[in-house]
Amino acid sequence: MDRLHHLYVSIAKQVFRHRDYGMVRVPDPITVADAASYGLSPVLLYGVTVAGLPYRIRYYSDLAAPRDLGEVLSLAWADASWLKGLPDRILVSKHLAGAAPGLADALDAVGVDLEVAGPKEKSLPASMRSAQTGYLMFLKGGPEDPLKALEAAARQVDEPKEYRTLPGGQEMQKRAGEWDALENRGTATFVGPIGFEQGPWLRSWEASVPPPQDRYFYIPPSGDFFHESVSLLIGDKSDFDEDDEDDGDEQWSRDDDYPPSLSDPYELAKSVLACWPLPEKEVAEAIGVTVTELKWYVSGRAMLPHDRWRRLCQRFTLEPSDGNDYDIAGPLVLVARKRRHIEDCWDAMTSGGDSHPVELVPASTEADPSWRYFLVNRDNDRRLKVVIAARGSDSAELMESTIAMNYRGRVAIPDLVYKATVEAVGIACRSTDHNSAAIRNLMYEHGPFWDQIEDWSWAHAGLPSGCERIPSPYGRLP
Repeated sequence: MDRLHHLYVSIAKQVFRHRDYGMVRVPDPITVADAASYGLSPVLLYGVTVAGLPYRIRYYSDLAAPRDLGEVLSLAWADASWLKGLPDRILVSKHLAGAAPGLADALDAVGVDLEVAGPKEKSLPASMRSAQTGYLMFLKGGPEDPLKALEAAARQVDEPKEYRTLPGGQEMQKRAGEWDALENRGTATFVGPIGFEQGPWLRSWEASVPPPQDRYFYIPPSGDFFHESVSLLIGDKSDFDEDDEDDGDEQWSRDDDYPPSLSDPYELAKSVLACWPLPEKEVAEAIGVTVTELKWYVSGRAMLPHDRWRRLCQRFTLEPSDGNDYDIAGPLVLVARKRRHIEDCWDAMTSGGDSHPVELVPASTEADPSWRYFLVNRDNDRRLKVVIAARGSDSAELMESTIAMNYRGRVAIPDLVYKATVEAVGIACRSTDHNSAAIRNLMYEHGPFWDQIEDWSWAHAGLPSGCERIPSPYGRLP
């Protein structure tokens, strides 16, 4: 079996050193220059990874006091038994190879070949990206010996556990088993120092960092740094220090005062944005951010300032569920476009399919020639959630046949209510700020009718008065 290790060096992306706080977690990307304005200094990450396996070990140092590469390798082979000692080859980036001209000869002296990654190499960059994450939840400790605390947090993740599960299925399990069966070759001692020249290559990840944003230090409530480390989060600390007045229109819940990095629905927000009636630009303007900032957020690459984050959750009616997920509480209107996104939204609107959806059609007049109107019909929930799909589209057929679980078919409702629904949806689709409000007004204007809809579980009750059941081609009606 080929014994190949990856060796990489980089400035740590998610942790910086502070004179008073020790190691500070920075979950949202920040440049080294911007970090300095908060009194944060960078630390160097050194990693050795088994190629093709999630086996690695990490070490750290201050940027001003870099570690010798020979020392890093000797320690790695001695400390991490899962590396199986000296490899046959070590793969490094062209930047590290150029910055450490003595590395090739030093490795050759202990019987290890040095290889330089080509432009199409993907596994080495993947090893380094993986090493930049995955340990923040274990980071503890204050200003005393912060590098030791950082290495302890990384070691807690890196050291293989008996109960570990590996990505990649059976092929990965097979490779891991073959690697585990190898003999440990032990470590090696290098004759001379192996230094490297620092340069911009150490922070190449800064190219993907979003524009500067306001940040604040989140200090654990207990003030005990030996139980949790300090974090630098995006936003304004006053967002959590002052109670916000309820304007009676916007909805929120028990997570108001939680730092957004600790619980965040950005993945669901991405699906809602894809199903939103208006373009991304309209949503960005409504919550007070740029389109770029909105895209960074929904891709999980950067947080929004907390007040903007709250506005987005309010516009999309996102509320924490009983678990660690978020629900789309409504009222609102969404548009069925891409299947994956509308499925994610439907799941969040129905708590995993707990609903009796129907398609609304008029009792005697002509239906809207352009759109079909699907009502997410949940017991004991008057907050109307409507999904529209273009008539004749694949999305409309999927809504009826697949996406809308427990679909009850088409229901002819009073013409007046149907007309009011079409008008309310039209208003909702013209303004991000009016989406929820328009459907809320529809609820109030025709309250008696929607009161009957509230408990519309046809397995136990009949149709509301004024409605007629129309057979479904999919045979979903009881």
